[in-house]
Amino acid sequence: MVDTPNKEGIDRNNLINNLVLLDKAQEYSEIYSKEYQIILTTGVGTYPETYGNNVFLTLVDEKYLLKEK
Repeated sequence: MVDTPNKEGIDRNNLINNLVLLDKAQEYSEIYSKEYQIILTTGVGTYPETYGNNVFLTLVDEKYLLKEK
């Protein structure tokens, strides 16, 4: 899991650099037939639109990861 909270000073350039490394990981995964999963957290709208189809969950307003039962 890669957490890139904006309040902690992770800026857009560092986020983009991390995403480029993820592209490299995908290349190696295909070469060596290895599967992997990466969970990346960041602020809404701070990632490049080219990665938008990889967004699994967006938390806005009253939406939270933990749900009350």
